[in-house]
Amino acid sequence: MIRTWLVATTALAMMTGVAAAQTPASSPSVGSSVTTSRGTGVVTGTMGSTATTTIPGSGGQGLITNNGNGTSMVTTPGHPPEAIATPQ
Repeated sequence: MIRTWLVATTALAMMTGVAAAQTPASSPSVGSSVTTSRGTGVVTGTMGSTATTTIPGSGGQGLITNNGNGTSMVTTPGHPPEAIATPQ
């Protein structure tokens, strides 16, 4: 009885985990705007789930990495990383 219950709950947990793992994180489209604490930037390119961006006063290209949970991490030269809402 206990063995059957363990097998059933393990199978259910595995199916749930696989479904979540198969959801790919997409990158924002080129030309979309990005709102950060330093101002509004523009997505200039994409590479998988990572995008490049320009943000006023950032001193160069930045990277936007989709976290897959509705937020993205923006990293730019000379500034600390910042979590933002994922641009569409």
